[in-house]
Amino acid sequence: MVRRWLGRSVRLGLLVGGVLGGIGAVFAGTRPTGDERAEQLYASEVALLEAGLGAPSDPVSDELRALNPEWDLMRMVFLGMGLADDALRHPERAEADLALIDGILVDLLGDEQDHGHGWFLLPYAAARPWQGDGRSLFVDGELAMLLGARRMVRDEPRWRALHQERVHAVERAFASAPHHLPESYPDEAWLFCVTNALVGLRMSDLLDHTDHSTEIGGFVTAARASMVEPGSGLLGSSFRTDGTMLDGPEGSTVWLVATNLLVLDPVLANDQYTRARSALLHQVGGLAWASEWGPGWQGPVDVDSGPIVPLIDASPSSSGFAILAARAFEDEATFAALVRSLGAADAVVRLDPRLAELADNSMGNAIVLHGLTFGAVWAALGAPEAAAGTVTDAYPLPPGAERVGTDAFGDAMRLLPLRPEGTPVLTHDGHVVEGHPGRVVDLALVPGDLQQCADSAIRLRAEWEVAQGLSPSFHATSGDPIPWSRYAAGERPFSVGPKLAWRPTTAPARFDDWLADVFRWAGTRSLGLDTVAASDPRGGDLLVAPGSPGHAVVLLDVAQRGDERLVLIGEGFMPAMSFHVEAGPIGGWWRWEDGVVTEHWSLPARGLRRWATPDGPT
Repeated sequence: MVRRWLGRSVRLGLLVGGVLGGIGAVFAGTRPTGDERAEQLYASEVALLEAGLGAPSDPVSDELRALNPEWDLMRMVFLGMGLADDALRHPERAEADLALIDGILVDLLGDEQDHGHGWFLLPYAAARPWQGDGRSLFVDGELAMLLGARRMVRDEPRWRALHQERVHAVERAFASAPHHLPESYPDEAWLFCVTNALVGLRMSDLLDHTDHSTEIGGFVTAARASMVEPGSGLLGSSFRTDGTMLDGPEGSTVWLVATNLLVLDPVLANDQYTRARSALLHQVGGLAWASEWGPGWQGPVDVDSGPIVPLIDASPSSSGFAILAARAFEDEATFAALVRSLGAADAVVRLDPRLAELADNSMGNAIVLHGLTFGAVWAALGAPEAAAGTVTDAYPLPPGAERVGTDAFGDAMRLLPLRPEGTPVLTHDGHVVEGHPGRVVDLALVPGDLQQCADSAIRLRAEWEVAQGLSPSFHATSGDPIPWSRYAAGERPFSVGPKLAWRPTTAPARFDDWLADVFRWAGTRSLGLDTVAASDPRGGDLLVAPGSPGHAVVLLDVAQRGDERLVLIGEGFMPAMSFHVEAGPIGGWWRWEDGVVTEHWSLPARGLRRWATPDGPT
């Protein structure tokens, strides 16, 4: 999927930032500002649109199509999204903006009607068979998003019907994609396209009061579980429809996906933006640029990635989309530094006017304009609303019951955030799990079949201890401790017969990698080394049936009603799957009867355990 080469304006800005840093420093604080540049780009791109829309031939579109037919659609959609933002921000220009958006939609839908999806796709779309019905989510998703944005400015029957029709096409695509990865090309799914399409569904939820939490929640859960590159924790860019990763994290995808996730799942959005800033962003002398690949993944340098500026590893495409993300995440310092890099490009053009033609490219300008003006549509769309935000919200105390007192960790368990209602329980490789009713907890999975029942309990405790400023440590089944402090100091555990030893490494210390090692060597048997026996259940306790296989659940909340003790259970399971509330028959709660018997396991009271701290039992 080729969509990242942004144009020479950004390329020159980055080249100047790295190679001609002195010139960049001179112009770093000069005009135009971001707002002034946005107005300049708005004027120039509107003039091009007015000349090309409805015309028998549009030189700009013809030039882009000669390079890559995808760019014809993408340029129009990004310009349309920028115009929608502008219309909401500048009501005095709304009529003119809407007329241009309508012209864009008429042209795009006309081309689709005349030529089909293939008009906007590279030739290899026809070279091998599609897994589905031959529709491309790239086309349907971009159009669903633009139609939705148009309606958010002003909802009119004509566009409502077309948007709803496109939403139904996206729904069908997700319904036939068991791994939540509909095709953009034959047996290729691109998260760039998947998240655009999901934004189009979110717009439908706002405008038409539909509910697409299943599509959105299913993708987000699968993304957390099986779509991240283990080294960086960043989402991959493209996948087979069976979930196999094709391309790892690429900046031009990551920045846009993180931006889209803001209106799909803000928690994952902020996680991805934070990781992208750490892995891809560079700042020197008041200028900023972004790499296309982080340290854990290196893709081919081609028209797909855009030219990479040597020495400073600057990608014009990644940097352009970083402008969009920095604005979306209100990262004003990064946004300002990226805009100053554009100013450095202006300096080079002024020094050598022969470069002026290279500094102007409509595809790049459309994306930069979208980034500079971004915000109003996303603000109107807002973050998704869940029916209940935490465990306590979704599973209140049963009538007549009173909560049993616990400690800070126990309180944290009943306040765990939940995924949106309707989010399915998924295995680590994205399969929907039946027979486990209850809400899914917003808890990440490490890649692979590692984070099962006891492992989920360990992760909850580990994350809580880190949040308290502690350094967690857990035992392997062999009895050997696996402390985060040694891992963070540059050592890694490995097995020597039945025991563990440690050796030095230069690899970066990532918390999820440490957890994955803990999960490899820990289990229900080793929980006995990190907990103490308890006789009276309270929130935060574990109920453990050691064995191979064994099982462990977390008591998320405990209540008393007369002589009756009630417990709320959270569990992972085998194979590794989403940690979820295992809902019982009493408003989600279970009756404590010398332990608990669920549909899947009998857990007697003798397995009740309580976490120990360095100072003893909590």
